[in-house]
Amino acid sequence: MNTIVLSQNAAHEAIEHAKSAPTEMLCIGIDIAKQTHVARAVLGTNKRLKKGCSFDTTIDGFKKFIKWLNLSKVENNIKYTFISMEPTATYWRPVFNYLKNALPDCEVFQVDPLAVAYARKMHSSNLSKGDPEDAFLIAELTQNGKCRRTLQRTQLSMTLREFYRNNNHAVKQAIICERQLRLLLDTLMPGVLKIIPERCQPDIYAVFNKFLDPDKIRSYSLNEWIRINSEFKCPVTKLKKIHALAKNNIKAFDDCSFCKTVWKQVWQAYKSAHSQNETFKKLIADAASKHEAYKNMLTIPGFGPMTIGGFIAGAGNIFQFKKPEQIEKAFGFDLQRTQSGKSEKTPHITKRGYNFARAAMYMAAFAGCDLPAWKDYYQRKKANSGSGKKALIALAAKMTRTAWKIAVENVPFDYSKVASDKCE
Repeated sequence: MNTIVLSQNAAHEAIEHAKSAPTEMLCIGIDIAKQTHVARAVLGTNKRLKKGCSFDTTIDGFKKFIKWLNLSKVENNIKYTFISMEPTATYWRPVFNYLKNALPDCEVFQVDPLAVAYARKMHSSNLSKGDPEDAFLIAELTQNGKCRRTLQRTQLSMTLREFYRNNNHAVKQAIICERQLRLLLDTLMPGVLKIIPERCQPDIYAVFNKFLDPDKIRSYSLNEWIRINSEFKCPVTKLKKIHALAKNNIKAFDDCSFCKTVWKQVWQAYKSAHSQNETFKKLIADAASKHEAYKNMLTIPGFGPMTIGGFIAGAGNIFQFKKPEQIEKAFGFDLQRTQSGKSEKTPHITKRGYNFARAAMYMAAFAGCDLPAWKDYYQRKKANSGSGKKALIALAAKMTRTAWKIAVENVPFDYSKVASDKCE
């Protein structure tokens, strides 16, 4: 579930206002399914309407639902309409988005699946998807205010999410290709990867790609070999070891054409994936720079374009959050306790919200934990928790709250306010 419980106050206020005229209030519950959704309605007077509606996720299905809704409103003289549904997998999202855009005069909410499950047990529902009881339960939960509004996303945040999704795909593709390159190189020159630091291995791929046939490496003298590869960042000492390894211990494929063909294909895919990664990084940076508070967020120690892009993608409309705890909760940094009887598990973060945004803030904390602005806070949290990872999570949450405060007020970072545990 990617939506966040920010606060139920807004939903409560709208529903409580409508309860002043219960005969003019209509609550509709939609039981979301993979193919056919079931909708049922309950009046503000707790009366269940017998006639329901079943529809699918198509334009014709949505039109069928809206026709049934309008007919129910006319027949019962309805003024206030509230629609709720469970966030079931990904099937709910097109229904939610279409109804929210097509019915601007209606409030569209979500209902917590746990609340529906509990109500189902209390009402002894037979758990069949064709049973309208779940839809009625969702409508009644809405009537009682047990619903919520979803996170408000902006066009910029949606654009950034798409860029992050594509960038993540490019990163995964690059990792797969690199594993294949390592396998080929280790097969041709056993032991070469053991003498090369991991940070230098991409340069080794480039060095080897220049020759393809490892026998060619031995054809150059040591000085000529070093001169030819001086364009790469690989240290001279490592180039000497590669040359010695190629000279004394080389194991070529039986069919050298196979090596050349496979290596070229994998190398091109590897370079293409890295090129796409750099392209999407630039697109993310360009998109993030369009935010009105971008320059001020850049003043936060440890923040760069990728971190700011992740923050905007996860936060959406920053003005929908009224307190720093809400933005912390939206990013999934809030703690969740699990308790049963006398046993209680160690509290852990909920990990709700947009995972790329949370990862961006965590990486910012990882990079900024030694910076003067955050070092004292990080060390204090590490001493209290006894865990560096927990301290990093706490620092990521604090940096998230700080970024929200700076974005809302559109002011530069203030070092004097860092000492407080929360950016109020």
